[in-house]
Amino acid sequence: MIKGTLFDTLGWGDWAWSRTLGGASYDLLFGFLETLLQAGSSCIAESNFEAGRAADRLRGLCETYRFMPIEILCTADLETLRRRYRVRLASRHVGHVDHLNAATHEAAWTGERHGSLNLGGQSVRVDTTAFGKTEQNALVSRLRNTVAAA
Repeated sequence: MIKGTLFDTLGWGDWAWSRTLGGASYDLLFGFLETLLQAGSSCIAESNFEAGRAADRLRGLCETYRFMPIEILCTADLETLRRRYRVRLASRHVGHVDHLNAATHEAAWTGERHGSLNLGGQSVRVDTTAFGKTEQNALVSRLRNTVAAA
């Protein structure tokens, strides 16, 4: 949502511009998170966080604001990821220039770029290959128990 708004406001172009706005999107997201944490609010941050840079920034927030993170790491088999990506292409903003970076996405899916962030809190790994209502209910129950125990 943030990156799409930046595309709509500032325009779109090539892969380098998409990456620039991607960085700005994360800067905004982390700014929003910090504002909420400063106010003492609980919050949920959803993104395809990278295990390197994003994890360092999140750890910094954990240390500064003394909260216990709960990471939900969603996985799926490679063919499912490919299929979902193809389906999603039609609804993604043209500024993502997906036609120029499909190989980059696949490399991220098969590597450790989007692995666990190892933030020091609870980590819940969820295989979403076949994720229906039963699995959703089990996840919600597990998360409620995790939050209650924290």
